[in-house]
This record gives sequence, structure tokens and C-alpha cells, in this order.
Amino acid sequence: MAKRGRKRKFAARRRETTRNGRAGIVDPGSYTLRRHRALLTGDPDLPVDPLGVLLGRGLIDLAAYHAGRGLGELLATIRAGVYGSPGSVNGLWLAIMAGGAIRGPAVGISPSSLRALRTVAQIKNRLGDPVATELVMRSCAGEWVEATISLAIRRPLSTPAFRALGRLLAGLETVARQWSRNLPVDRRPHLENRSPVL
Repeated sequence: MAKRGRKRKFAARRRETTRNGRAGIVDPGSYTLRRHRALLTGDPDLPVDPLGVLLGRGLIDLAAYHAGRGLGELLATIRAGVYGSPGSVNGLWLAIMAGGAIRGPAVGISPSSLRALRTVAQIKNRLGDPVATELVMRSCAGEWVEATISLAIRRPLSTPAFRALGRLLAGLETVARQWSRNLPVDRRPHLENRSPVL
């Protein structure tokens, strides 16, 4: 028995809306955009943000980069659940650094935002150093600090910026070592606690 209705046209638009999309051609961006990305981050495929600059300059590895991205997603979840979608990054991290993003009773806040808030509080406790915590939170939220600006424009680091960069890198390594998006902060398996396999 034959199918009912009209036959499909071979070149009809199905999921993509352009000829290049139907042909599978990927547009990596204009030459100018890729050149600017390469100048700022060292790699034309990385985004122009603080974590992209640190990864492109070889100061952090992929684990620290992805852990920072995951922390940035947690901060965005908190902002969306507590303050609503619009909100500045600066106000977000200032509120979190002031002892928590919740002002007043926690009514009407989504469970995912509360879980994200608890996870960020655990990460803050693990970092310990308040300056490193502030630098990590600001960088993961996408806010530029003096050290990452100096790296992006290839300006020599001042002594305070060099110290801040050291604290930022140590904090990102701690976050990458202690937390990933797939495992909670306190339940990460430790190799020394495992029994040997016979």
C-alpha cells in the first residue's frame, strides 16, 4: 500500500534554513572575528572571556576550564532562580560573596537554584582564601579582573596582578580537583580509600 499525501521534495528545507546549512558547511566566523579571538586568547576557537584567555595562554588545563564553566553555570542558575533572569554579573557575585544570594525568606525559589546555592557555598568553603574565592567567582561568572585583562592584551603584569593571578590559578585548580558538574563536592571518590582489585 502506498503512502498518502504528497511526495517530499529532495531539496526541501527540513531542519536547516540555508543552502550552506543543508550542505553541512560550518561557518567558523569571519576572518576578523577569528583574528581578534586569536589575538586575545591565543586560539581562534576559544571564547573571549577570562577562562578562555587562561586556557588559551596555557595557564590552566581543560579540567580547570570545564570546572570554571560549570561554576559559571551554577552562578547563572542562582541568578535566574533568586533574582530572575535579568541581572548583572557584578550584583550576582557581590550578593553571593556577602554570605548568600538570598535576601529575606527563601520563598518561591526553585529547588535547582537552592541546590546550586548549596554547591557554591561548599566550593567557597573549600577555597578558604577570601581573595581567591572572589577572583574565582568573578572570573567564572565572566567578569574581567586585572590579571586576565593584562594576559589578554599581553601587557606585563604588575606585582599585585601577578599575586592575584597566582591565587586565581590555585583557586581554579582547587575547584577542578574538588568538584565537577557530575559529582557533588563531598562525595568525590578518593583513590586512597579504594580497596585494591584482585
